[in-house]
Amino acid sequence: MNNSKIDFSNFDFDEFKTSALGQLKAGQPLTGKGGILTPLIKQLLESALEGEIESHLQECRSDGISNRRNGKTAKLMKSAAGVFEMDTPRDRDYDAPRNSDQKFMRR
Repeated sequence: MNNSKIDFSNFDFDEFKTSALGQLKAGQPLTGKGGILTPLIKQLLESALEGEIESHLQECRSDGISNRRNGKTAKLMKSAAGVFEMDTPRDRDYDAPRNSDQKFMRR
């Protein structure tokens, strides 16, 4: 489960729990590189960033400001769960408040 993308629309907690326990018993780490929870944490953070940018862009629209998405940027995220690469969404004006990936929030 650590190398595959997790489908939250069909997420089965019991299946995840069974898989995670099996991986733990096999000696795989819980967090860090190759950790059992690392891809789950990565996707949760990316989803939070998507929500932040969407909220920001809607606020811009309601204020009459012309701003839109401008792709994604890969960032190396250091956290208690380990180090992993994250795709962070960007906007044209690059002024969205990004609470989840601020530089000073490392560890």
